[in-house]
Amino acid sequence: MATPLALRSFVVLGADAGAGQTLVASALAQALCGQGVKAVAMKAVPHGDELQRLAAASAFGLPPRLLRTPPGAPTLDAAVDTFRVLATWADAVVLDGADPTSPDGADVARALGLPFVFVVGLRPGCAVAAVHKAQALARSGLECAGWVLNRSRPGDEAQLDSLRAGLPGPCLGSIPHLQPLAAGPAARAIDLPRTLAALALPVA
Repeated sequence: MATPLALRSFVVLGADAGAGQTLVASALAQALCGQGVKAVAMKAVPHGDELQRLAAASAFGLPPRLLRTPPGAPTLDAAVDTFRVLATWADAVVLDGADPTSPDGADVARALGLPFVFVVGLRPGCAVAAVHKAQALARSGLECAGWVLNRSRPGDEAQLDSLRAGLPGPCLGSIPHLQPLAAGPAARAIDLPRTLAALALPVA
């Protein structure tokens, strides 16, 4: 499948705080870069080595400090401004939108008219809460471009049917249990044809 001439940027949101949003954001950016798409991943307020991981998966070799909002109190406007600067260079910006201390990723998606990719960390009892949250985001007016299953913790495979039936959008990948967690192996688990199709700009 040929790479689309233009892709939409998107926000990565998760079923819960431990779903693996940074891993999936890094994996998606790296997978897109491997297809010749100049993708850049950002996070408004990173923690630990998150910024280094996102920078390593991104195009251009930008300094990690450019992939976050300026130091200080994070605001929605600051996150939007950082996104817009990165979007002037990149074919697609991947925003890791999960962090209770930063501007809400869903609010950034609404402000910029972006779709979201939903991350489900597979674990016992995850299906009901994940489907409820993803459907609530979709009902709020956000478009779900697809979802990614993250098996970074042992989980209950029996829930897969419920996830496939209830989650909006196509499954864009299924990341196996990785030890240690790394963007490279996770990127190889992304379904690129589906991802490129889901993120392609509509033809006028």
